[in-house]
Amino acid sequence: MRGRVMGRCWTATWALAVVAGCVAPIAAAEAERPGGPGSPGARPQDDLTARPTEAGIRMTPGLARAIARSVAKADLVGRYGLDESKLDEAAESMARRIMAACHELDGPGQELLERFIEEQVRNEAEGGGGDIAQRFGRELGQRVVPMIPTIRNMVRGITRDVRPMLPMKSQLKMAADLALLETGFNGFEENMQRWSRGEIRAFENPFEDHSRQSKLDERGRSQALKSARQSAEQAVGQGTWSRWKRYVEEAAKFYNFDSSQVATAQSILQEYLERVQTSLRDETWRQRVYDNRLWLRMMWTLPGGWQNPLRAYLEGEYVEMVDPIMVLERQFKERIDDIPTLVQREAAAQHMERILAEKGLGLEEPLPQSQASEGGTRP
Repeated sequence: MRGRVMGRCWTATWALAVVAGCVAPIAAAEAERPGGPGSPGARPQDDLTARPTEAGIRMTPGLARAIARSVAKADLVGRYGLDESKLDEAAESMARRIMAACHELDGPGQELLERFIEEQVRNEAEGGGGDIAQRFGRELGQRVVPMIPTIRNMVRGITRDVRPMLPMKSQLKMAADLALLETGFNGFEENMQRWSRGEIRAFENPFEDHSRQSKLDERGRSQALKSARQSAEQAVGQGTWSRWKRYVEEAAKFYNFDSSQVATAQSILQEYLERVQTSLRDETWRQRVYDNRLWLRMMWTLPGGWQNPLRAYLEGEYVEMVDPIMVLERQFKERIDDIPTLVQREAAAQHMERILAEKGLGLEEPLPQSQASEGGTRP
């Protein structure tokens, strides 16, 4: 639970920190641009590659409202049970807070985003294996630390605005989540302050709580090991075949199977699940899959784990091990898809066309006149 909440909080925090001041207003940039049209300080044409462009994407009220509504619907309604009749009010309040933070961070946020993208692209151009933290971390910390109070104030302001709109039980739930978020903010700020001084560990992720991962239980085992084992066990026992039953149910609904067709689909499902069990009963295969997934999950807990060459090997080995099951899955789905009659297929296609048309995505559009006169063909 804590990991899931913190993961979502980290993502939101970093996204807002970058987006909240991502670029300066275009109008202001044009007014102050040394090389602007008619400017006495305009540079010659051949100097364009020596300076950056001035205008960029702005954080607009419309974009802020779109972000706010998305977050409000997913979190306030989905997680905290906000009455949907209050969704617009909550989203508007959040949008105002976002815009206030954007204006406060305007400029520094733009420069941070530009430098961050530069370093990311540079790292990819050099093969994607570099340690960005070592090269860019000190500058990143120096740029981010001054922004953190604004981000904190924005989150606290949003909380004050929306909490009274929630049921009492959900208010308590939000308070608990925010306590975790505050702890996360503190850890992130400490990491950024340390980075700003140049104190950076190799391949360090500033959003990770390294102290929590290093705590050991009475048997000398970390929480990371426990989580990795659980993930590996699930990979062995709950592969893609666990969703085959749902595939049959959805196919029956989509094509409107009759009782005889449902029975046929259920028989095919049972046949292929039994064939999968042949692999699942192979202890050598089970152990290999378990070891592979365990190593992969543990690798992700190491600094720079996502860049480790072992990742490609482990992922390739896993694909090879489960290939026989994937072959069965393709065969299974093909046999299920062979069940509907031509009439049922046409009815299903017409149903989908009606749904698409209602959403303004009709497929039967006339060929543009310019293409028709040129003898073009429809894709």
